[in-house]
Amino acid sequence: MHSEKLATHWRSLDDAARTEWLKKLLTVDLCVSAEQLDIKPEELDLVASKAGLVGVCKTVVDAAGMRDWEHGVVGPKFAQHRHKRTLKISK
Repeated sequence: MHSEKLATHWRSLDDAARTEWLKKLLTVDLCVSAEQLDIKPEELDLVASKAGLVGVCKTVVDAAGMRDWEHGVVGPKFAQHRHKRTLKISK
């Protein structure tokens, strides 16, 4: 889904719906970033923790070392594609 559509949809949801939607989104996508949702990283962290999602990351880069995004959450499919991407977990 395009970032603009993601951000618009995110804003249309209440807190409970955001948690469920984020879980569903991450079963399909490898990851979603705060930038894509047009929110602050702290807000994404909060919703991700409520959703029981681990793997909040600071930076994800592709195999060529190009930055994909600054701050986001990874889904279960991420592990299957780890050879293509490098995950730097924030503490």
